[in-house]
Amino acid sequence: MDLRERIQLTANWVTQNCPRDAQPLLRTDLAVPNARVRRDLEHFHWFEGGSNAAGWVQLRRAIDDIMIRRSTLMQVTPKASSGPSLDGRLMACWPSCSDWTAMAVDESDGFFDDGDVPGWDSWIAVVNIDDCRKATASIERSFCMEDPQHREACGPCILAWVPQWLIPKVHRAIEVMPTRTCDFVSS
Repeated sequence: MDLRERIQLTANWVTQNCPRDAQPLLRTDLAVPNARVRRDLEHFHWFEGGSNAAGWVQLRRAIDDIMIRRSTLMQVTPKASSGPSLDGRLMACWPSCSDWTAMAVDESDGFFDDGDVPGWDSWIAVVNIDDCRKATASIERSFCMEDPQHREACGPCILAWVPQWLIPKVHRAIEVMPTRTCDFVSS
């Protein structure tokens, strides 16, 4: 599944399966295919950053499993040109950059967790920053992008989908993150 198909599938999934009043936001049990993936998500060591290569492989595998689960549950393999128009924005998140202040939790109504990680229902892929830049054309601004040494220390990023109705809250949450762990991506 290419990046466009992943984005379309994730946007459709969020629209059809993630209630706006759920707490925490965009963390449904439907998206998690099995106990191994749940364990991978709960025990991933964000703080080890780029040095945790095995962990990033584990997280990529978990996200791939989530994408397969979404596709199976929706009983379609999305085509980039099909489905509803994409009403939302892409976001890049470097969880390894988080200072774990949990400042974004309240601002986002639980979309972000204590480590500034968005809900897994929004996850599209784990990519390194160069692939993210190529795939999305540009990144508006980000702490990790402004400092190349810091960017390398943060390791790969999670590319996530933010539905239109949640953008104002997520924007406010990003503004209060001391380390600017996440930012919106322009396409």
